[in-house]
Amino acid sequence: MYVSDAEETIAWMVEKDPMLSTDDYGRDLASVQALQRKHDTLERDLNALEEKVCSILPSVWSDFVARLNGICVHFIMAIALLVAEHSFCCIYSCRLASSIG
Repeated sequence: MYVSDAEETIAWMVEKDPMLSTDDYGRDLASVQALQRKHDTLERDLNALEEKVCSILPSVWSDFVARLNGICVHFIMAIALLVAEHSFCCIYSCRLASSIG
């Protein structure tokens, strides 16, 4: 759920970027008023988005940290198993070489 919400939010912000980075300030009173209405709408949308992001951020962060911890634990265990296997192979090879030679 989080990934699709994040992608949707990013897409929405990318869609709004041209409006935010335009140099068009209007040519007459009517166009200035239209731009002002767009600006007001965008500002309301951003405020609503900010509330949504701030409300879900703590739980998303907790989930992210928990998943990251799980990945780290499994990674460390895999490394430990590899080291143990390598050590076993070295010991076994040395014993085998000494019993042959």
